[in-house]
Amino acid sequence: MTAADDLYTAAPGGGAAAPGVLLLPAIAGVNEYIRRVAARLSGQGYAVQAVDYHAEAGRPPDLSTPAAILQAVASLSEAAVLEAAARALDGLRRRPGVDSGRIAVLGFCIGGTYAMLSGCTLDGVAAVVNYYGSVRNAPDGKGNGIAPLERVAQLRAPLLSHYGTADRFVPAADVDALEHALDAAGRVHEIFRYGGAPHAFDEDFRPAYRPVAAQEAWARTLNFINWYTRNPK
Repeated sequence: MTAADDLYTAAPGGGAAAPGVLLLPAIAGVNEYIRRVAARLSGQGYAVQAVDYHAEAGRPPDLSTPAAILQAVASLSEAAVLEAAARALDGLRRRPGVDSGRIAVLGFCIGGTYAMLSGCTLDGVAAVVNYYGSVRNAPDGKGNGIAPLERVAQLRAPLLSHYGTADRFVPAADVDALEHALDAAGRVHEIFRYGGAPHAFDEDFRPAYRPVAAQEAWARTLNFINWYTRNPK
């Protein structure tokens, strides 16, 4: 498991050091969709680095059925992913032209879960954006560590989360529980719910794509990351 070096996209020139985004993909890993996300961020002046969960295997796992997808998610090691995220974050900070103190973490699906966990475990993260990441471990007990819901008191960065109300993997009760836990812990957060949107509503190559929800979530994502990485401290 490593960072995908070819995904790094240099921010436009201009002299000043650029803020960065660490990108944590869904279970499919670094695919064309993630490359488009990276390009969109680069177009906004960010340096981008993704973590490739499947680099050692050389290919993504079998994702042909819902059961296979759940098995692929369960097979990931939380410790290994967070270690890879820490290495990628360190590598991004060391890139020439990158402002090491202004790096956000953005994740989708399982990457959203790992983004939240990164915000709880990694120092120096400016902001965290979570797209429909699970907040509890799987009900079959196959979770790979402590769930985000149980770690919110350790959150070290402002958190923005996006969830669809028709998400069959992250029920509304879990989103409510996350919000209540963040409130109780006094953590800076914003949670948005998108009516009728299913899981993975941002993935424009899938039937789950919802263009209005996706556009609204993206605008909020950019506003959030911009605020926490570009404003003077």
